[in-house]
Amino acid sequence: MMKLLAMYPFQETAAKAVERKKRVGFLVYYGGGKTYLSLRWLEELGAEALPCLVLCPKTAIVQWGTEIEKFTGFTYSLIEGTPTQRVKAIDEQRQVYVINYDAIRGDSIFSALKLKDFKTVIADESTMLKERRTLRFKRLWSFCCHIPHRALLTGRVITERPEELFAQFLFLDGGETFGRSYWRFRFMYFDEPPPWKPYKWQLKRGAMEIIAKKFEASCVRVSEKIVSAQLPPKQYMRIHFDLSSEERAGYKQLKDEFALDFPEGGRYETQWVLARSAKMHQLASGFVYRELDEPLIYNTRKAEWISENLPEMLLRGPIVIWTSYLVHQVVIELELLAKGFSCSRLNGEMKQEERQQQLDAFLQGKTDILLIMEQLGAAALNLQRTCNAVFADCAYSAAMRENAEHRTYRIGTAKTVFYYDLVTRRTLDEAVLNAIRDKREISDAILQHVRGVE
Repeated sequence: MMKLLAMYPFQETAAKAVERKKRVGFLVYYGGGKTYLSLRWLEELGAEALPCLVLCPKTAIVQWGTEIEKFTGFTYSLIEGTPTQRVKAIDEQRQVYVINYDAIRGDSIFSALKLKDFKTVIADESTMLKERRTLRFKRLWSFCCHIPHRALLTGRVITERPEELFAQFLFLDGGETFGRSYWRFRFMYFDEPPPWKPYKWQLKRGAMEIIAKKFEASCVRVSEKIVSAQLPPKQYMRIHFDLSSEERAGYKQLKDEFALDFPEGGRYETQWVLARSAKMHQLASGFVYRELDEPLIYNTRKAEWISENLPEMLLRGPIVIWTSYLVHQVVIELELLAKGFSCSRLNGEMKQEERQQQLDAFLQGKTDILLIMEQLGAAALNLQRTCNAVFADCAYSAAMRENAEHRTYRIGTAKTVFYYDLVTRRTLDEAVLNAIRDKREISDAILQHVRGVE
């Protein structure tokens, strides 16, 4: 029996909806307790479903161990460390084995997993399986296709492209829901997007209702509305800035000529659209990387706005400041230090131990300001003490953005959360945010027709 009861009525309803099902998709909005629900489902299945393999992002492994101990009496093994240590952990006799997706690519680890007679596989943050052509998907599918019990856990089943939907359900049921042909799936349910907006897939007339009906056979949905009803409100605000005349001229030169003349001499040129777009995106935040990643700082207006408004925001509570570029984080940190603010910071240049020390300082209340790269806003990072989130710039990934937002807004959040987007007018800042909104619309359009728990 589960050690603890469901925290909310909707979790009890969701748990009953999937009892004894062999294949389940837990479409549970961020913070809705999908880990709890999957463990309860596993326990209801009983001995016939053990041993179980849990696939998750690397950052969520320890959290899974905590949840297993908290809610169940299962014995478990966290598969971490060197390849030798991981193989040894797999060889132990346990009921649940937790491993990160990327570890599957190691030959010795993959061989050890194939020798285990798994009866259940749970894919947490299942959008990690969104691309069926990757080695990760092919290897997992080669031995998971024979496992009788399977579950997907995700807060948003589509984050970037509809292809993600197809690959995840192929993993879940081998094609029972959408068939085994991606192209047949694509042309059955979606119209081709325009070339200038390749992410803007359009659902065919009536397709969303058909997809939603197929979902209901194997999925339980806990919507954003249901989860948010248990939480305080959240507010979104856009703070607008303008390019200087010098920056506007540089931005136009990049757009028209695929080149940029630096004010202090030197020139950047490229033939590639993505490289040009990256420079335009950087310029909108007041800097540009030159050769050897040496940055040229044009202005610090976003950092100055943050330092000017921090005192008011800190009256409400702690603040997290998200950036997608390291140099932007450094510019903001220097501005805050110059104004007498102390802060914690997380970025990819730091060693894991240093990152953990900085994070602990923030979570324990030793600092109330956290600077963090969007790429590090991983699953299992819980920042519920934060009630202000500033996006100084925005990464191109809709999944990354949504994941970052829900590090602060989830079960356990006690105060209203204020989100600030610092946007430079008539630049890629606006285009990126609009593209992310468009990507979310496809997922929302489908899921609104899936019957959810109340």
